[in-house]
Amino acid sequence: MKLDSILCRLTLIALVLLLAAPAAMAVQTGLRCDLELVQSGPQGVVVLLSLTNTTNEDLLVLEYETPLAGLDADLFRIERDGQAVAYVGPMIMRAGPVDGSWLRLAAGETVSAKVDLTDAYDLSVPGRYSIEYVALQHVLAASEQAIAPVARPLEGKTATLTTLPATVVSDALEVQLDGVRAPRRLVDLISPVRDGSPKDSYPGCTSGEIDDVVDAKADALTNACCSCDYCAAKGCGSRWYQTWFGPCTYESTVCSNFCDACTVLEDDRFTFNCGGSYCEPGVIAYVYQSRSYEIWLCPDFFVYNNMQVHAIDHEVSHWNIVAGAEDWGYGSKFCKDLAKYYDPSYAATNADNYAYACDNCR
Repeated sequence: MKLDSILCRLTLIALVLLLAAPAAMAVQTGLRCDLELVQSGPQGVVVLLSLTNTTNEDLLVLEYETPLAGLDADLFRIERDGQAVAYVGPMIMRAGPVDGSWLRLAAGETVSAKVDLTDAYDLSVPGRYSIEYVALQHVLAASEQAIAPVARPLEGKTATLTTLPATVVSDALEVQLDGVRAPRRLVDLISPVRDGSPKDSYPGCTSGEIDDVVDAKADALTNACCSCDYCAAKGCGSRWYQTWFGPCTYESTVCSNFCDACTVLEDDRFTFNCGGSYCEPGVIAYVYQSRSYEIWLCPDFFVYNNMQVHAIDHEVSHWNIVAGAEDWGYGSKFCKDLAKYYDPSYAATNADNYAYACDNCR
């Protein structure tokens, strides 16, 4: 197929996809994004993503918010014959930027990477596909390097992103696909070890790690059930609800999601895998939305131990049997702003909003 090249436009809105933000929160960056179709055939769909610094000074780009080092987040909006194609890759929770997370782009420099979409999105059904690159991207001028947050593992402290991201949105790439292979079997899935009775399992975990996970799950259960009860009793009239979810638009859905999380966490058939393919520095845990009762805990889950309970409530909310939540953003301030300033559908579908609500259940 003839290669198609598309010039992405980097919009000046901050936060979520094509959502109008308050003018004071708009973010300008100096990035140009180019997206090119490299391969389209039975073995998969590959695009070439290029980011160019168009300014006269160096820029710092948060690399893990791009697919430059691999596609491990929902960074594309893909439709088949007008119907959304679900992301099937990992939902990753991070401690925030660590050393090496910030990529420096010199003035005029371009960085590129080939991105295979096939294992992150199910493109196996024949049809006419529309493919757009959509990503929330933190970008700082090199002169602002002093304010670039970095997590501190030795102190167990996460990094807080206080600057707002810009939204990178490409023009739609239209392509006819016939017979593209289905996503490969997830290589790091581990079958739980059972002895015939329902109980949680902990493949790859040490005895000390198991103790931490048992305690964290118990506290996560307490917080989720507290949120279920409190949401039912007080609802959207409470300051607690308004802080994390804003107006009453999705009250019944939000309250139901907390109760589903409570029910799920009461179950004793979890598989907590210690380690996994995506456990790079700064990654605390991850799940797959369709793989209920399975959580991958990375070494940093045990380093940032103040995040353990929060992480479990966060990850459980991702599962389709609970809230099917996305990762629009992280951190207390971000979640409060999401509830206060933006369409309530975003707070109601953001995993960290559920986790912070659980943390603060009263």
